[in-house]
Amino acid sequence: MENNLYDKKIGIAWWNTALSPSAAPDRSDEASMQNAALTIEQLLTSNNTGILGLCEISDSDINKLETIFSQKKELSPYKIIRATKHNTHNFNLCICYNEDHFLPYKEEGKYTQFISSMVLSSNVKIGVVVKFMEKLTSHIFSVIVSHWPSRITNGEMHPTREKYGGALLSVVDAMREKNKNENIILMGDYNDDPFASSIFHSLQATSDIDLAKLRPLTYLYNPFWSKLGEYTTHPMKGGKHYSASGSYFYRGGQYTNWHVFDQIMISGSIFHATTISYVENSAEILKPHTLTSKIKSTKEIFDHFPVKIDLLFRKIKYEQQITL
Repeated sequence: MENNLYDKKIGIAWWNTALSPSAAPDRSDEASMQNAALTIEQLLTSNNTGILGLCEISDSDINKLETIFSQKKELSPYKIIRATKHNTHNFNLCICYNEDHFLPYKEEGKYTQFISSMVLSSNVKIGVVVKFMEKLTSHIFSVIVSHWPSRITNGEMHPTREKYGGALLSVVDAMREKNKNENIILMGDYNDDPFASSIFHSLQATSDIDLAKLRPLTYLYNPFWSKLGEYTTHPMKGGKHYSASGSYFYRGGQYTNWHVFDQIMISGSIFHATTISYVENSAEILKPHTLTSKIKSTKEIFDHFPVKIDLLFRKIKYEQQITL
């Protein structure tokens, strides 16, 4: 029996576009929209990205993106799943995916499952679940995209923030109870850093990869702990350096202007799967040239860098050797 191994490394990415926040829908002008489109194009084509989650994006923004996709051959494989509205709530989320690699997978006749939770008498948008099948391996996994409320609404230490993490963990636990081998990818702008109680304690997203491997039904693994603080080396005097200590820039910070609010986390079950694996040390805060000059500018709407990880999809083909 001979094994032929087929590996395919695919990027999984996330970006808060800042085009249409809840407080200012469809606020972007033509220049901002074009810059966002260029950023998305770069994210998709430069990092072999198979799935890209986006937030603060409206139906109008998506219509423009789809027009751009249709006009560029290199973007033609990319399709968009909308998760902008549900009942009376504006989620302003979507997922771009490469149909050469992935197919959305219906569950209970739907591609999207919207998650809301009552938190102190308020109905809070926790996230949206979408299932995908990777075409090479036929591996089915779940993606949960989230954009939690701003700290302007509920501050860093407000007790409701822990409840956001608890509500999302309840969804993850229900999926794991249904299938203990369920592979789950969580991505979003959580408006909380990896060490915040809502992420670390309530969602049980650990920085300890060995612990996530050892107790996959308890812990998620959050590789973006490693992105806290300055992540490029300062050059010698006279050298050029772009200072960035996170994925989100907020000029009015008391102790820091940078936060790692944008994160991608994975279920511990992925470490025990045969057809999907996490590429260690692949977590990255991306700095596309379309954003580096704009993030710190008071004249621009952009304030988030994209983030990404890599997954490896593996198929083993068994060939029977016949001896004559």
